[in-house]
Amino acid sequence: MRARSGDIFFNADEGGQVLEFFVLFSQVLATLENFVSQQDEVLTFNISLGYNWRGNFGINPDLPNAAQWRTLVASQGAILVPLLELADRNGRVIFSAAGNDSTGLATPIGARFASPFNWAALEAREQDIAKSGVIVEAHDSDGNRAPFSNTGGHISCPGVNIFSAVAFDTTGEISRNAYGSMSGTSMASPYCSSGLLLFRLVRPGYTGTEALECMLQSSDMSNSGAPMLKLQQAITTCPPKT
Repeated sequence: MRARSGDIFFNADEGGQVLEFFVLFSQVLATLENFVSQQDEVLTFNISLGYNWRGNFGINPDLPNAAQWRTLVASQGAILVPLLELADRNGRVIFSAAGNDSTGLATPIGARFASPFNWAALEAREQDIAKSGVIVEAHDSDGNRAPFSNTGGHISCPGVNIFSAVAFDTTGEISRNAYGSMSGTSMASPYCSSGLLLFRLVRPGYTGTEALECMLQSSDMSNSGAPMLKLQQAITTCPPKT
């Protein structure tokens, strides 16, 4: 296991600051590209990073007046498509969080423009370039889409009240306790990526993308329509290779 952080936290209230965030986000993309190219032994990656459009900027990226911001995400995502193609060739899988922009909305926000990683994952699949990018939605213990979760993901994992490592406590101070319960697609995404690793321990004959397809065949769906991670079902569906 390897951890790598862009060491950047940015919080803004005005849409005019999006471009500053764009520059910082680009630095994180470069960090990821270097990390993937340098860590040959790491086969599964989790990326919990997006624009958090509504929380940071008060923007709904799916509305007609947000076209410029969708273009911004697509321009960054285009850089990542070759990275997904490389990952595909090397049997790697990159999971990304769908985003938490949908609280209180009758129509949830789509994951595509929540993050360049999501845009790239969808574009690469639609263009039949690579299947290594996976967008993860969040559901609760009853299998319902978490109210905050964006939709349009490839798979859904538990993301409500997940016992997790935390950096800050509820007051925003650096945590003196390394763990706590948190909710978000950033909790669901590593849940799914670790699920893939567990599957491959039991089914070592499968490549990363083959194991992923076994997981995506789940017959249990979140009420968003995304297949939910069911490891036992995936193991039964995909027997050992001889």
